[in-house]
Order: sequence, then structure tokens, then C-alpha cells
Amino acid sequence: MFKVAVIGSGPAAFYTAQHLLKSRSNVSIHMFEKLATPFGLVRFGIAADHQDAKKVANKFDELATHYQKEGRFQFVGGVEVVGSEDADAVANASLSQRRLPFSLLRKNYDVVIAAYGAESAKTMPLKQGRAVSAHDFVQWVNGHPDSIGHSDMFAHHLEAETAVVVGHGNVALDVARVLLDDVDSLRRTDVPDNVLQVLAESKVRHVRLVARRGPFQMAFTAKELREMTKLPNASYMPNELLSSEPYKSSDSLPWLDRSPKRLMQILHGSGDAKAIKSKSWALDWYLSPHQILQDENTKSIKAIQFQKTSPVSSVVPFGSKIELVPNEFVDMPCGLVISSLGYTGLPLPNCSEDLPFDARSGVIPNIQGRVIDPATKAPIEGLYASGWIKRGAVGVIAATMYDAVETADSILADLETAKPDASKQGFAGIQAHLGGKAVSYDGWKVLDEHERKEGAKRGKLREKVVDLKSAMRIIDMGDK
Repeated sequence: MFKVAVIGSGPAAFYTAQHLLKSRSNVSIHMFEKLATPFGLVRFGIAADHQDAKKVANKFDELATHYQKEGRFQFVGGVEVVGSEDADAVANASLSQRRLPFSLLRKNYDVVIAAYGAESAKTMPLKQGRAVSAHDFVQWVNGHPDSIGHSDMFAHHLEAETAVVVGHGNVALDVARVLLDDVDSLRRTDVPDNVLQVLAESKVRHVRLVARRGPFQMAFTAKELREMTKLPNASYMPNELLSSEPYKSSDSLPWLDRSPKRLMQILHGSGDAKAIKSKSWALDWYLSPHQILQDENTKSIKAIQFQKTSPVSSVVPFGSKIELVPNEFVDMPCGLVISSLGYTGLPLPNCSEDLPFDARSGVIPNIQGRVIDPATKAPIEGLYASGWIKRGAVGVIAATMYDAVETADSILADLETAKPDASKQGFAGIQAHLGGKAVSYDGWKVLDEHERKEGAKRGKLREKVVDLKSAMRIIDMGDK
């Protein structure tokens, strides 16, 4: 039996595991997760009002349940994989109960797959001031353990009437939609009660989404943008830029791809000046964030200052390359600034020598999922990457599935000419180090049932247990 260790338990991890388990009967998988709960961004990243997208977790649950019964799948939660020199320390309670040396995985498994995603927000460089991260906002709304204590912070931030979101991707739209939509639309979801209370008291009435480049470079999906234009209590305020060329005639531009054309069609068909709604949102382009301006007395945010940018006309598609306009600045009044510039991967703690990492691109260097030695450019035997940590934080879950299959196919091809190493002990070789502290899949099901029961009492899908210590206590009581 080939013994496979997967680091991470989000979509990339499950899709890679699925393809391996279904393709070969002599493969067993142990999935290591630093949190007590599986499913990664499905649980903590997908917008709470997009419950249909979260249903993919049901497929992952079926997979785990089926192959656990066969003895070929095991979830190992509450365990953070780190460098050997850091492994004997107990991790922060908000992250993990135990730390496991990466070297132990390499020693005891034929294959090790890094599939732990992109865990950090890209920073917005500013001359002065600091923006709130969309990453932190999304985690807070979704009840991530790292968001404990954030409700007081966001209660303060949401005292603002106008919010500026810097970024034109789906996460930026998710943030804007949560800020503007009626909180009642979230009450039957899995948003924690304390978050709902803060959102219900929010004073935000206007949101502006701003980008450095132009309308043709928007990274929204058509579905998300269309949903935003149909918010029942928030008006879309069209930007006059769209009435000028070449944006006015976007449908007839031969060099413009189908996706931006579709987005432009949605915007051209939206916006009703006669509609009177209590809230509003708008899109702005060709503005580069420069600094946050604060009130001298209260130190609260009063505006964000942007430097104007200009498209380089000789570069197609128009707006894809920009340059700063010297000494031209715009102050945009607001009380809250949220940075939504995307996510980037991080190296495993103190693992740089054992697991290569490209800090510039935020990914593990690889060729079709095979991790490569940066010096020799040759694949490192038995070491693979999958998902966002492999290719960068781009694409929807479907793209992650195709990416995971590519990695799994590389593994399967390599296994064709290999034999299981009898010296690899798998979980038996690391169990003593963990000391029985790991969360099993059955343990997760105990917590899952508890959350669903608590949610049912409140008329919602589930009430998430955010605090890890509380989660572990519930799991321990249910396992007895």
C-alpha cells in the first residue's frame, strides 16, 4: 500500500485525494489539517450567502466517509506541520493543538502533497495609514478561529457611513454585498450570531470599489457582478467613464475577450437613476491608493487619497498597462478602507530547506505538481503540490479541481514505476509524536452535529464553534 500524506483539507486536498483513491486501490491517504475542522475555504472562504457553492463539502464528506470505512482515508485535525526545529513547541491555541515535523512525514510516507492553500492577504502599500484586510473580514463573517475578538474591531469600523474597497475581484464584491445587503439574508446561514449582531447595527450605506486599472481588467465573474446589480436595497451608481470610448462600444472591439465584454454588458444594462434605495455602490477605475487621511483630533479615517493612473494607449487590451499621472491626486471621503488585492501563499513554518518556496510568487515551485529543487530544477522524489499553493490564488473551485487532477495524474504516473517502501510506517510512525491529540473525522462529525443542532435552535443552518478550545472540548465529550 502506498502511503500518502496530504497537508491541508480544502478543495485542492480533497480533489487530489479523490482522484488518487478512485484510480488506485493500493493508495491510502492521511489528511493533516492545523484546524479542528476540514474543508478549508469552503467553510471559511466562500461567501455565507452562497450556500449552494458550499454544498461541495457534502461531496467531500461522502468521499471521506466511504474511504474511511475502507481503511484508506484518515483525517488528522488540530495538527500543524512545521519545520523540525519548531515541532516540539505547542502552537498557539487559535491555530493548532500539536505541531508535527515535516521531516516525519517525509520519513513515514511514500508521497507528501502540500495542498494548504494561500493563507495570507496581499498587502496594499500606502504612504500613510493601514487598511482593513478583506481576508480578515471574510474570516470574521465565516467564523474562522483566527477571527476571535474581531467583532469589537468591526463594530467600530462599521460605524462609518461610506466604505471604500480597493480591488475588483470576487472577494471585493463579496465584501461589498455583505456590507450593503439586508442582514436578514444571512440569518438562516452559518454566520455566527455575534457577527450577525454587528452587521445588523452597521451604519455603512455607501460602498465604492476602486481599481488601479480600467474596466476591461475587472476580475469579477459575470454571476457575481449580476448578483451585485440586483441587490434589493442598494442602487448601482454608473460611472461616467463607461459612457466614453472605448468602453461605450465594448461589444464591437475585436481584441476584447468574451469575459470583459460580458461584464461591460451587465454594467451598461444596470443602474436606474430613478430608483430610490437606502444604500448605493459604485465602481471607480484608474486610481492607485496612495495614503489614508485621518482626522487630526480623533485619528479616525476621513478619506483615502489616490494617485491617478492613465492607460498606455499603445498596449492592448486597453487599460492592461498603466502609468501613474504625476502630481494628480484624488481624495475620496470615507470612514472605512478595505484592501481586497487577493491572497498569497506562505511557506510552512521553518520548512524552507525541506519544502522549497518561491517568496516572490507565493507558491511552491513545481512542474505539473511535482515540486522542483530550485537549484537543479529537477523534481524532488515523492513531493508534490496542489491548488493555490501550487499555482497561485486564482480561479474558482472548478479550476482547483482541474488543477488537483493534474497533480494526481503526475503522482499516478510516478507510482507506475515505483513500489511501496516497506520502511514507511505511515501514521504508525508519527502517532507517538502526536500523543493522541489529533482530531479524527469521527471527531469532526461530533462537532458538525453539535453545530447543526445549535443552528436548528436558532432557525439557521449551523452555529459555528469559533473557539478551538471549545471545539476540542465538544469533540472530546462526544468521543467518550
